[in-house]
Amino acid sequence: MPEPQPMSPFLDLEHPIGVYEAGKLVLLAPVAFLRLLGIVTCFLLIWIPSRVHVAMVGMKKKRKTMEASSTDLDDLPDDDLATSSLVDWFVKPCARALLFFSGFLWISVKGRHHMKRNATILVFNHISFADPVLLLALLGGHSGVAKAGVSELPFVGAIARSLNYLFVQRRNSAGDQGASHRHRTQDPQAALSARVRAHPERLLVVAPEGTTKSADCLLQFRRGAFVPGIPVQPVIFRYRCRHFNVGWGVPCNDLFHVYRMLCQVVNHVEVEFLEVFVPSAEEKEDASVFAQRVRERMAGALGCGLVEESVREENVLREQGIRPNWRGTRLTGC
Repeated sequence: MPEPQPMSPFLDLEHPIGVYEAGKLVLLAPVAFLRLLGIVTCFLLIWIPSRVHVAMVGMKKKRKTMEASSTDLDDLPDDDLATSSLVDWFVKPCARALLFFSGFLWISVKGRHHMKRNATILVFNHISFADPVLLLALLGGHSGVAKAGVSELPFVGAIARSLNYLFVQRRNSAGDQGASHRHRTQDPQAALSARVRAHPERLLVVAPEGTTKSADCLLQFRRGAFVPGIPVQPVIFRYRCRHFNVGWGVPCNDLFHVYRMLCQVVNHVEVEFLEVFVPSAEEKEDASVFAQRVRERMAGALGCGLVEESVREENVLREQGIRPNWRGTRLTGC
């Protein structure tokens, strides 16, 4: 088993802003602006049909609620949230265009032949906000699991709701507490298992680490994706970087992190589909064992370490204001 890494996986001091990076931040500002315009355009192109679909589903549920004896929307069948085929078809090329404007000019894909139909759940190592967009560009329409706060984000919330995402209520998260009750579940394991049983034909993507990170490692896996005890499709992302790490974690500033990404000449990513992991009888019985063995296989393929940190440590860093300075040379707030 790989040795745990001693450094915090949420902090990056290995890619400071030197003379070369500072020059790019100035000289490539016009390029960053044009890329931002392209990203906004792509979001609008995905958001319009998504928003229309969400509104139509809302009207249908409202009619059913009026006809039903109960006014609780959560009691209505999940089939009413079936994703529009138009959204499924439209999201794939738009997601690829969004990546192009984000600097991912080429996407290297390995092991696509491992993508099997007998896996309903796909798990991946969560590094950057680009991860789910990459999956949309490669797989087209699918469902997923996201933190509850995502449901309230401009543009992104409507798109995720249209794709029938499950929104998970995280403990001690102010952003999730503010999410609308009808867009979140406080029992993610039960909701995920129910979704898999109700829609086995629709791929469900899950980041078992539950958060983004900066370091090359794997955080603790949550059990939810492994509770159903069915085969899972592991997918790993490798972001090759020399001057700038697109991994999110806890950057000095979220907007500045995006700006640095847009000022890169090109961003590199490699996506690898691993062989479907079919659980043994023991792994079906114990989701923790199942999760750990999938985690070890993914770490072995990545050639990275396992760490004990989870989303709780990231929340502590943000609450205490511990983050890299603007140059990325030291930590502030310590």
